[in-house]
Amino acid sequence: MVDLSATGLRIQCVAILEAETEIKGALELPDGRNIPLSAVVVWTTASENAGLLPSEVGLELIDPPPAYHAALAKLFADAD
Repeated sequence: MVDLSATGLRIQCVAILEAETEIKGALELPDGRNIPLSAVVVWTTASENAGLLPSEVGLELIDPPPAYHAALAKLFADAD
């Protein structure tokens, strides 16, 4: 993961993801808990060696659970 916000994520991955593709995954927290997430690919920037080097992908979260927002709030509070 490169960046995260209340509404989305920017990640790096070697998989080639097409815009408007719905994906499911989980955010693993430092304490080992996983928060299941669903998202839609909004944009992708392929690397010159797609499939070998990571591409960047922008994801819009679909109804992120309260646990995600709580973890995000804690992350930003701890950053101070």
